[in-house]
Amino acid sequence: MCIAALTVLGAPLSAHAMTMRQYHQLMKQHPDSAKLYILGVGEGLALANAALISKKRPNIFCVPNKLSLNIDNYTRILDSEYEEFRKAASEDVADSRTVSIVLYMGLVATFPCKK
Repeated sequence: MCIAALTVLGAPLSAHAMTMRQYHQLMKQHPDSAKLYILGVGEGLALANAALISKKRPNIFCVPNKLSLNIDNYTRILDSEYEEFRKAASEDVADSRTVSIVLYMGLVATFPCKK
């Protein structure tokens, strides 16, 4: 057990955000890992939104009170927004976008706040 921990701790860490191209590759090879990553990004955006609300600042997006976001919601929103990027630009441009940006834009488009 200690050897495994040392191996993991000694592994180089990457600080790069996952691109949509990498996400699609990961979904083909390890869908559970890809979904876990999406959940983490989605929950991070939701926590940032909650922090803004607690400070009485404008929300990033406004999810209806009766809806609880989950991995299925985040994945559908991400995939839908990616398709919008592909329609507006080339597939290469869409594939180079980071998962976090695409999910952010998807959440804003899906759950706009009323002014």
